[in-house]
Amino acid sequence: MNVFLLPRSTTEELQRIMNSFWWGSNPNGNRGIKWLSWDRLCAPKQTGGMWFRNLKSFNLAMLGKQAWNLIAKPDSLMTRVLKAKYFPNSNFLDASLGHNPSFIWRSLWSSRIIIKRGVRWRIGKGDKINVWREPWLRDPRNFYITTPPITELHSLKVCDLFIPFTTQWDHELLDDIFGNTDVHEILNIHVHTNIGGDQLIWHYSSNGKYQVRSGYKIAQELLSDDVVPTGHGEWQKL
Repeated sequence: MNVFLLPRSTTEELQRIMNSFWWGSNPNGNRGIKWLSWDRLCAPKQTGGMWFRNLKSFNLAMLGKQAWNLIAKPDSLMTRVLKAKYFPNSNFLDASLGHNPSFIWRSLWSSRIIIKRGVRWRIGKGDKINVWREPWLRDPRNFYITTPPITELHSLKVCDLFIPFTTQWDHELLDDIFGNTDVHEILNIHVHTNIGGDQLIWHYSSNGKYQVRSGYKIAQELLSDDVVPTGHGEWQKL
């Protein structure tokens, strides 16, 4: 589960075994009580479930940990090999599945949707971050700018929004370019001058590193919306 995307039939069979353990037939041969559906029991306790682990979601969250290394460890052997083969001119977040991919790459690529839901930039110098195409706001509901892009400013970087020679936001410039909601979100961002360059971080952890726990929650949200991996590195509605 840490390396491969298990077939849906496999995870469902494992969950049937777990289901049988909890309320299967008793020693007298009588059938156990069917309390709730497995999906309901996998829901958080505060919403009426038992917080049992959904294996599809957990599989994706575990794969997300390996996929995160493609972002956090660009010089590792695994990253260099996969990048050379599947995304030589882009990064993992923008990578396509490619032609005739290996099962390992297809599995890692399937977890990309989870990574994209939780990754954002921590602003240092602001020179690496495209204003329109990169996740750099702090609102977990949407890390991206919602104001429609301005054609003439398609290559605008976050550092261009600073007062010249400072790391302070240019309020007048922000008001000229963005809508009120985006301006409010931008002004709430603290620029980390002590970290040097810009950093991609995991929003849901204090140290900025990927966590399986929060990745699992995102996967559960996706599955609750009936969005599932097809087994071919793609996602679709049920």
